[in-house]
Amino acid sequence: MNLDLRESVRQLFLDNARRMFTEHQAEIEGWKNLVKADGNFIPPYIPYIGPDYFSSQTKGCRILAYALSQNIQKTDECAAKWARDWKEGDGTIALDRQNQCTDWAAMNPFDTGHIPILASLLRSFMLGRKPRSDETIYRKVSATNLSKFSFRSSNGRWTTDNDSSLACCWEWFSRLEVEKLDPDVILCCGRRVWDIISKQAPSVLRRAKVVLVAFPSLRVINRHYHRNKPFRAEHLRAPKLKEYIAAVDMKRLCGVVDRDEYYFAEMFARMQQQVDESRQGKQEPENRCFYYFLSIPVLFKPQSGA
Repeated sequence: MNLDLRESVRQLFLDNARRMFTEHQAEIEGWKNLVKADGNFIPPYIPYIGPDYFSSQTKGCRILAYALSQNIQKTDECAAKWARDWKEGDGTIALDRQNQCTDWAAMNPFDTGHIPILASLLRSFMLGRKPRSDETIYRKVSATNLSKFSFRSSNGRWTTDNDSSLACCWEWFSRLEVEKLDPDVILCCGRRVWDIISKQAPSVLRRAKVVLVAFPSLRVINRHYHRNKPFRAEHLRAPKLKEYIAAVDMKRLCGVVDRDEYYFAEMFARMQQQVDESRQGKQEPENRCFYYFLSIPVLFKPQSGA
């Protein structure tokens, strides 16, 4: 049943992406610094949807994660492939590029393991228990970018997503994604994503909790979450964090947790506090430093086992 629902939602997203891109192509063409490949448009794409996203196992803890954009360059081999597929084929490979396998989503913070780890920690908190050893997060989460296009400055060094294009992407794509994926929590990676999702999502799905985490880029992590910085969640070192990630996932994620343990500890505390505040009717995070908490909430004590 859940696979049938997943397939119907996936097909709905594909049809919508084709229609929106075709209808608005002239407007999109006018966006400054839009990345093309060999002069050809790189089409938008639909979200990664884990095979078990709609299963009963995700009831009450269904997580949809948003980052900002793919930030591809016109010289990337994949960009040329997707542009050719749209121009010469039916476009399905390009539009559905986030669903080519169950542990890779053509989305950097997902493919590096940061979003799966954050989702595992958040899911454990919401369920109030540790995951079973075979309970892989990759099958249960959905993830995508708010911007379905890539932008580069004229020198090719900087990304230049603008407010107008992000607003359009919400109306054309993400509004439908939030409605049909029906998440319990929307995990926003970065303030810019959160600013839009937190304002717009309640009009589509009022019950969803919108949670903000610092964007998990190496630049952000190395600057703000390394061992020489004040570390307020000292009780959440890597061995503790690993308890909230399924053993089957730790085979590939162990090194990421060890390297970026300070980031994950701070974000774990941040996510817990925001979920608790949302349950109390507060959606806007309290006025505190973006990277550090003024206080760390008492952590839950999940029970082991199923």
